[in-house]
Amino acid sequence: MAKVKKARPGKTSGKARIAGYVITGRREVSGEAKLAFAAVGGAQITTAETIAPVGASMTIGPALAFRISRNLTRPTAADIAAAIDIVAAAAVVSRASGTGGIERMVLGASCSVEIGALNLPALGCLLERDGELVESAAGTPLLGNVFGAMSALAASSVASRGLRAGTLVMAAGIMPAAPLAARAHYTITFAHLGSVWVVTQ
Repeated sequence: MAKVKKARPGKTSGKARIAGYVITGRREVSGEAKLAFAAVGGAQITTAETIAPVGASMTIGPALAFRISRNLTRPTAADIAAAIDIVAAAAVVSRASGTGGIERMVLGASCSVEIGALNLPALGCLLERDGELVESAAGTPLLGNVFGAMSALAASSVASRGLRAGTLVMAAGIMPAAPLAARAHYTITFAHLGSVWVVTQ
């Protein structure tokens, strides 16, 4: 079991500057992993639990949020793993499939954790609505190579200046997103890392 120590969630700015990135990945029929990257502003990252209003096309899905502790320019996967100081369970609220319609990233309690102590390729995740299981996942392709995916992000045009200290990188697409319903209570739980809650109006 991974050893974790509770830490304060990192603060984010309400300004429109880039505060983080979202990586989604899926396995193609050919067996290759296809990655997509998107930048998110500080106003989109929150620890608030209530989402309002709820649109008919909105969805919710789990993500892992990693905080980068120092500036990285074209880093290797090993460089990124060594630079992460905080990991948190997170929820992705979107208006459309993929990364283009991200409305909000909701962060749960963050943990100071030794990355090597987490078995990311086999990390289990549950998505529940009003106490009922909606979806579960473990051993997803993205988490199996999440630091390689972050290295690809840092070298992409989306993060043209590399990854800056304090940046949050969210690994999403861990399981299919679920429709976001009104007047519901959603819980996303990661083994060893705790939960994040989203309450809709």
